[in-house]
Amino acid sequence: MTASSPPPRRLRVLLIRHGETDHNVAGIIQGQIDTPLNAFGRLQASTTARHLSHVRLDRIITSPLQRARDTAQALLDHQPDSSQQLRLEQDARLQERAFGILEGKVYAGPVAKKPDSTTTTTGIEEKDSLCERLAGFWNELVTFPASPPPSPSPKTTPPPSSEQTQTQTLTNQHAQNPNDDADDDDNDNNNEQVIALISHGASISALLDQVLLAGQYIHTPPDFQPSRRANCSITEIVVPTITDRRPASIRAAKPAGHADLKHEWTIRPLHLGVQGAQQLLEIRNLDVQLAHCRQIALEAAANSNTDDDTQRTLSSHIETLAARSESLHARLEMDGVMAKLEGDVLRSPGGEGVVHDLGYGPGVGYVVMWADTTHLQGLVKSVEEQVLKKHGRGDKVNVDELVGK
Repeated sequence: MTASSPPPRRLRVLLIRHGETDHNVAGIIQGQIDTPLNAFGRLQASTTARHLSHVRLDRIITSPLQRARDTAQALLDHQPDSSQQLRLEQDARLQERAFGILEGKVYAGPVAKKPDSTTTTTGIEEKDSLCERLAGFWNELVTFPASPPPSPSPKTTPPPSSEQTQTQTLTNQHAQNPNDDADDDDNDNNNEQVIALISHGASISALLDQVLLAGQYIHTPPDFQPSRRANCSITEIVVPTITDRRPASIRAAKPAGHADLKHEWTIRPLHLGVQGAQQLLEIRNLDVQLAHCRQIALEAAANSNTDDDTQRTLSSHIETLAARSESLHARLEMDGVMAKLEGDVLRSPGGEGVVHDLGYGPGVGYVVMWADTTHLQGLVKSVEEQVLKKHGRGDKVNVDELVGK
């Protein structure tokens, strides 16, 4: 995007976990230990890069840890025409959660016996702190300054440099989603930017599960079930951009993701209090799920092959959803809360209401693909890696119980 071009209306974001490391294979908690990819991890990275080589990436942003950085480098190396515009951007906010003294120890799994209460957890990054640094990154990613007013045309305009020409001719090779704004121009390259983010398992989980999904900032299908992010899995989401109309001097001093602005962020972790409009989305999503399940139940009832257990399971699920919806309606309708929330909207930096709507409400994106690994099917590890055994470096620990899932 050039200084005078309008900001994109939406971002297509590919969240990619780094390739495999020996610590992954051995079940060792890495945290912020700077481990390299192993041979299979490098194969995963290059395979993922070839899979995405037909996608014109506008930005590649990576955690500074080596395993993520090398995965990102593979993506850059396989981009078409080796674009001179594209470079690796490193952002420390994308690095893995710090696990303190647990780093380098073997993960025992979520069903292991609870460790003694005297076990120390020194140096482990608090969940709220993790969510805040990721939310800060995300607010900065999706927020763009309003387009500056056009400058007067000079009498003579020099021909654009090859660099400017490349910038202006970047195109997206993804199909547009049918829920996008009706006034979008599919031929306008500024409509959408495609961004690859390369990060780590716990950090991607915190961003998606505990910030974006928990705050109702991305829409999911009624039957959606989050799943584990494997090495080099790709999660694709599309989100609307947010316009920042603050003066340039203020934006420069405190960007949209600045920690001092966290109580004013557009996208907030739950512990900071999401803006009121998002609470209504929970009810709307519940109603969509309820209608979806009722339709399935009707189809199942009309199908003579549907067994009684399936019918009972559907009925139970419908009752649960209906009770949740009724409870939320009752709570929000007390003392005029519902009316207040209906008048509330997501606010951009400076307090302006967010306007870009991709079909699910202003400021709300949607999931295209979740933790997909189909591009990795058929990869075979080397003989050496197939015989790599879990080794007991340090004590086995249950990280879930120590720091919370």
